[in-house]
Amino acid sequence: WRTWRWLRLVSARIRAFYLWVDCSRKVSVYIKTSENLSYNWKMESEYVELLPRVFSVLGDARQTVVDDTCLEKLLDCFRGITENETELYILQRIPCLTNIIVNVSKQKDIHPNILSFIMRLTGLFAASENYFIQLEDNGIMSHLFGNPRSLGTEAWEEATVRCGWLLGIQNMLQHEAVIEFLYKYDCIDEIIRLQKDPSIFVASTASQLLANILSFSLQCSKHAALGNSSKIQLSNKVTVLHSTNWPDCICAITGHIEDFLRSDITSNVQQALKLLSKVSGTRHPVAIILLWPKIEESIKLLLKGDLTGIGQPLAELFLTVSR
Repeated sequence: WRTWRWLRLVSARIRAFYLWVDCSRKVSVYIKTSENLSYNWKMESEYVELLPRVFSVLGDARQTVVDDTCLEKLLDCFRGITENETELYILQRIPCLTNIIVNVSKQKDIHPNILSFIMRLTGLFAASENYFIQLEDNGIMSHLFGNPRSLGTEAWEEATVRCGWLLGIQNMLQHEAVIEFLYKYDCIDEIIRLQKDPSIFVASTASQLLANILSFSLQCSKHAALGNSSKIQLSNKVTVLHSTNWPDCICAITGHIEDFLRSDITSNVQQALKLLSKVSGTRHPVAIILLWPKIEESIKLLLKGDLTGIGQPLAELFLTVSR
């Protein structure tokens, strides 16, 4: 208890550090010069020095996680800090960050909450493509995210670990290198399977992540689609260009959606419709426009058939698309 009370105190100081950075950002503009474009980190260094002590506790398998809200608060701190490129650059130069990721990923008896925390933390840093490449070159990405079964059956059976794996991927979904990595290590198939996870939270997270991956991939491939495509008329007002050479990642997800839309199992159809609604509700609205020609015939067949059990998700899909 004493150790974790200390950890909570440290996390509070780090949060204060982040708030100070945010408030002082405007002030720091005035102390910049043309020859020195970096921030003055004199006051922040006091809090950065606490990180090795924090991570030494987290990396100790003998410690028991009494209150995992400390981990959530630490993640919030790092999430805020990594929004600024300068902070991310500074944090990358602190060896304890990479050390804790490497050490924890290799431990077999690490607490599930700590492993989940490390996955999400790694995802935050891997949102930077340069850092992602560095982690991949070091084998950290493939170990933590390449094949979840390599973490060990006992660890993967923990819902918090499966959720951390999904959220870690979500955190890093900021550049195309992630998409290539996910397809290379068959992560897409695992995410599809997790949509039926016994944990409702894991299943929901997997479905949202799959929607985000698809919409992000379609957004990234939009220009390629415009370069090698045929025109498809969706209505008298909307004309889009539909690519015949989408990346493998997109084909894998759309193939899954099409199979489930044509399934005789009602729950499969419901899952596909809900996934499409989530794609339409992402921050890449062009995704559903590019995707619609591939699913249009399947949707028409559903409308002609028995709507028992699928009427509501179908109506919700039309509502989100119309927005």
